[in-house]
Amino acid sequence: MECCDLAKLGRNLLNQVRDKKTGNTISDKD
Repeated sequence: MECCDLAKLGRNLLNQVRDKKTGNTISDKD
């Protein structure tokens, strides 16, 4: 299940980047 974990990490990183740009706090959706 490493690929799944990597996909989740990637999404989390993207969310964090978007988070900093918008200034909003995004909680995990999965």
